[in-house]
Amino acid sequence: MFYQLKITRKGTKPPVWRRCTVAADVTFAKMAAMLEKLVQYPAGSLYEIEFFRKSTDP
Repeated sequence: MFYQLKITRKGTKPPVWRRCTVAADVTFAKMAAMLEKLVQYPAGSLYEIEFFRKSTDP
């Protein structure tokens, strides 16, 4: 099982975003490392991650 993610950097104009898929069993540590590379954050920089779930109800 995989999840599709849309990652958006807040405060950027125009908006900077990336879309990717991750395995459902990915650890948070591995996901954090992937996100650093994906949105080009320097390793060790301070950032915040928020998770939202898109509703699939009609």
